[in-house]
Amino acid sequence: MFVRSSTAVPIAKGASMELEQERELVSRIRSGDAAAFERLYSEFASGLLAFAYTQLRSREVAEELVQELYLNLWKYREKWVLTRSLKAYLFGALRNRISSYRRTMAARHELQQGTADGDAVLAALPSGARSDDLVHEAELREAIERAVSAPPRRCREAFLLVRRQHLSYARAG
Repeated sequence: MFVRSSTAVPIAKGASMELEQERELVSRIRSGDAAAFERLYSEFASGLLAFAYTQLRSREVAEELVQELYLNLWKYREKWVLTRSLKAYLFGALRNRISSYRRTMAARHELQQGTADGDAVLAALPSGARSDDLVHEAELREAIERAVSAPPRRCREAFLLVRRQHLSYARAG
């Protein structure tokens, strides 16, 4: 493991950890020391969460990204090489996750817009296939209604409550 500086590095509000302590903590984490990992979490989690929230304005997404960061740190701990302070490393990794999340959300939005536009175009087109689909759909609904009306009254009622009103079988029965 390589660390560039040998000066003390601030790690949390008012607290500081010297570089040698950071090296030791990372070394313990790399070897699977859960207590060292818990210390890392307690030192930085609240600051990381606050930072993510200011960037995303969603507590749920901020918590998810911070949790994902720590999960991957633990998962790939044996490969972790610290080249700067813990604080710089963690906040940089979180900033990268936030950027990736934003790109993913932008791509999803574009895809949804494209799909909505495509659906509108398809709906406006006259199509013999669409007519066939409507006929098949009506036949299918009729067959479903026949099948649902076949069981005894209480079974049918329970089925309809579960399927159409989204109740559990316990509440339907």
